Amino acid sequence: DHRDLHSFPTRRSSDLGPFDKSSWDLLGRLTALTRLELNECQLRQVPRALAGLQGLASLNLRGNKELGRGGVSGLDLLGRLTALNLSRCGLSLPPC
Repeated sequence: DHRDLHSFPTRRSSDLGPFDKSSWDLLGRLTALTRLELNECQLRQVPRALAGLQGLASLNLRGNKELGRGGVSGLDLLGRLTALNLSRCGLSLPPC
């Protein structure tokens, strides 16, 4: 039945509990991942595992209120990143 194709539950990062170390290690092995949302995950810094995601083009970190300027170091390693959402992250960046 074609309706079954639409019955899979979707998960948001806000539905997930805190990630443990093994979860982040797994993330680093998803080399074909192109889009990632880590909304309201209580991140204080961007996980190092993201550096291995060479194909990542879109990253949404919205709502991680503890994520400060020092917490976003390492994003420069994501050379294919074309979309980045840092709204409501508590960042205070100097004006360009």
